Amino acid sequence: MMALKEEYSLDIDEIVHMRKIFKNLDSMRKQRKNCDLIINVEGKQIHANRDILCAASDYFNAMFSHDTTEKENGIVEMQGVSYIALQKCVNFIYTGKLSTCENGCEELLYAAALLQLVDVCDKIQPFLVSTLDCKSFFAIRKIGEKFSLPELTARCDNFAIDNLQSVAGNEHFAELDYEYVSHLLRSSAAIADSKLSIGLKWMNYNPKERDAYLMEMVSLIDMSKISRAYCRQLAESEPLCKRSAEFMTKIVLALTAPEEPVVADREEHSVQEFISSHDSLILFHEDTIRTYILDDKRLKRQEFSSPVRSEVFSTCVFGNDVYAVLWNSTQIYALNTESWKWRQLSDSNRYHDAYLQCVAHDGKIYVGGENQLQRFDIALDEWQTVDLDSTVCNLSSLVVYKNRLYIIGGLIEEFGIRAVSSCFLDLLLWEKELQLCIARHSSSATVFNDRIYVAGGESFFDETIETVALYNFEMYDDRTKTWTELPQMLNPRTDFRLLVVNQKLCAVGCGTGRSCIDVFDPEEGKWSDHPNKLIRDISIAGMATVSFHAGVR
Repeated sequence: MMALKEEYSLDIDEIVHMRKIFKNLDSMRKQRKNCDLIINVEGKQIHANRDILCAASDYFNAMFSHDTTEKENGIVEMQGVSYIALQKCVNFIYTGKLSTCENGCEELLYAAALLQLVDVCDKIQPFLVSTLDCKSFFAIRKIGEKFSLPELTARCDNFAIDNLQSVAGNEHFAELDYEYVSHLLRSSAAIADSKLSIGLKWMNYNPKERDAYLMEMVSLIDMSKISRAYCRQLAESEPLCKRSAEFMTKIVLALTAPEEPVVADREEHSVQEFISSHDSLILFHEDTIRTYILDDKRLKRQEFSSPVRSEVFSTCVFGNDVYAVLWNSTQIYALNTESWKWRQLSDSNRYHDAYLQCVAHDGKIYVGGENQLQRFDIALDEWQTVDLDSTVCNLSSLVVYKNRLYIIGGLIEEFGIRAVSSCFLDLLLWEKELQLCIARHSSSATVFNDRIYVAGGESFFDETIETVALYNFEMYDDRTKTWTELPQMLNPRTDFRLLVVNQKLCAVGCGTGRSCIDVFDPEEGKWSDHPNKLIRDISIAGMATVSFHAGVR
């Protein structure tokens, strides 16, 4: 008897071997060679090999493990499933490759779940999450509920909570039930005005059946935080509210209650504690948010990651929210400074070019640039175009002072201008005001101690030289109706922000390459360079710099 000899393993790549075999099997299948199974679906046929389908799918394995009609005649009739989705699943079994589009995900997920292709189901969920936006949210959430996918459903819920205003702007928002809408309102960090507006919007889709939810929905919202302007608007023009005596009583109480500052929670090491006792300077970068407590001698910093990615955007503050209007875009976001969560609001119906400015007042945001002016109603989540008449609003500064919107300076052709125009916000009728001392564009303006301050920008001093950044600083006193030149800034600045921080004026950011802060003390009447160098070495995302006092509406 011949002795057994030792065997040696040959160096053959089994993955390459299996890939070659399945490639040949797939080619034979497509040519309908040696196929022993036909799947009839939606009047079309899919040819395959039953052993291969049984090895890949528990559905087919169970079917052909018993004496069934399908096992006997080799024909499977499938109802309620898409031919395209089923074909994709069979192709995946043979090739390991799969592709889909957003609109085909539900049908593909149904087919994969039916065939018990776990790998396919697991890959579809992250794809759906990656396509989640304010339009796709409704369809994706239905898929999560239909196929009992708790992780996908939770991701949809978190998205809706963080982007409630934009989700509520979709027509399918009306199809949500009260339990889910109340969950969103209870969980959202949106301001009280927005929450109430969203709840009323949902009810007004079907007021006869939904008005019974009014007071229950109101109980989810802190009525003490509803702005007086929105209270007046509801009392005057919202039929749903006017029909409820109980609601109108709450409105009267809100309008007559004394306004008190909101006291921040004293949770140790919380963000709110960090900024509650001082004005805070918030600087936005490409992917981070930095808050600074600023005074003459010290500078504390706390940093947070930011999901909003933009090289430049303009900002303003209303309530506890910072609003960011993106340049070269139609988008606007809100950052809640209690939860530090972003939410996307309704897109503008006009494209925002670069170098725009914005200002918030009485629940509305005014956005100006490229000789366009728009007004965004925070509570209603709606945009409106404001007629400028002949007023120039191009690289101009915007401020609100004594219920008037001021457009200051600007650019005509290549030259800065001294023009100042204003209008009452209730009437939006424009009037010419006293001109600036210095012609300028790309400057910054703010209101402090009942005066308007304007600083920096660019201008020509004569037509033979190039435009230059300005040191110039001036003030408008409404009592004397005059502009007065004040001591110049220490650094020339353009495309920056002039902010009120702890009873002083701070010039932050600069288009001339320096990011240091110049501080103006109105009592001393002079500028100083902030001594702390922490802020010198940062790169600010354009005009995205704001100042506010936490908790003050």
